[in-house]
Amino acid sequence: MIILMPYESAEEFIHILKENLPMENRVIDPIPDLKQMYDKKRDQYNTRGYVRHCSRMARKEEHLVLGVTGVDLFSAGHNFVFGSAQVGGHGGVISTYRLGGKRFEERIIKEAVHEIGHIVGLTHCDDPLCVMHFSDTLDDTDNKAGWFCPNCESEYKELKSTRLDKTYV
Repeated sequence: MIILMPYESAEEFIHILKENLPMENRVIDPIPDLKQMYDKKRDQYNTRGYVRHCSRMARKEEHLVLGVTGVDLFSAGHNFVFGSAQVGGHGGVISTYRLGGKRFEERIIKEAVHEIGHIVGLTHCDDPLCVMHFSDTLDDTDNKAGWFCPNCESEYKELKSTRLDKTYV
């Protein structure tokens, strides 16, 4: 099971994931965004603190945690990111900030599946149609499928039994 943790800035969108994410999930109560992660020079929030926070919540909830925020995120070496997670970690985060438009629901689901893939243990895939392919732009996100390519799906199924089907150890 994956725990969906909405930050206040994305509370209104959490139902999209709750209803459409192709994985067993549960939503917990919204919490405030992490103001201490705000970088005034960039006018963005650093993903590092969000990923750490979600990982700490995973210990409390005893399941892997995906945070959902509406703030603009960045990570080292990138102008912005749609989400972030430590490969094989316990938590990750996605942002709805840059996913707007007619394909918003499709995009938020793809980004959630992508970051959950990382949390479970998958790395980026070279197949541009695989949900695990790195997205630099919304076009990249729009062009990839909403699920794993055959190779990533096989690896996901192996990892899933030890990472999603059990409680946090």
